[in-house]
Amino acid sequence: MLERKYSAIFSRHLKDHNLPSSCYELKMAKGALPFSAVKKHQEEALWHAKHGQLVWKIADGGYVNPFDYFLLNRAGAYVAIKYSGGGLYFIDVDVWLREKKHSARRSLTEERAIEISC
Repeated sequence: MLERKYSAIFSRHLKDHNLPSSCYELKMAKGALPFSAVKKHQEEALWHAKHGQLVWKIADGGYVNPFDYFLLNRAGAYVAIKYSGGGLYFIDVDVWLREKKHSARRSLTEERAIEISC
């Protein structure tokens, strides 16, 4: 399933679980997810949302947007990974960065995602 198709399911999951304000980078994986799948600017944005502030302007692209800007201040920040044959795992950005730095692998297996997810 492509990430954009899973996006609606992911959105429903977040709404149904009444979670606190957080931000997520959603990835789909058929097997192990390469650490390079989460780009540096995405990791930095997640880190700033969790440890400081992230201000973002929502692009005016002809859509009806809920508002123009939002601010995330010390919010939860996660890499959310949906593995094709398995579950959905939320990995805190700090855990993701530590795993990426110290892993002997260049990718994250579903087994390891289970161990380090929230």
